[in-house]
Amino acid sequence: MELSRTAATETTTGRPPFNQWSSKGNGKTVTRTLSQEVAKLHREWIESDLELRRIIKDMPTDSERATELVIPSHPRKG
Repeated sequence: MELSRTAATETTTGRPPFNQWSSKGNGKTVTRTLSQEVAKLHREWIESDLELRRIIKDMPTDSERATELVIPSHPRKG
């Protein structure tokens, strides 16, 4: 089953909060209830994924700035 990245969410329905993981695979949405420990791991993984995506998105600009510091005559894009 192919799983897409979704958020571990806490929902309340008049009962104590519980953690759920929803993912889509083979055209169907699958929802699982997670223990507190597993939900914490999922949140950490999601936060790490978001941080990595931000770093990758910023790499071209950061690389251009670093190059300009080392080689001032390097032509800038844009």
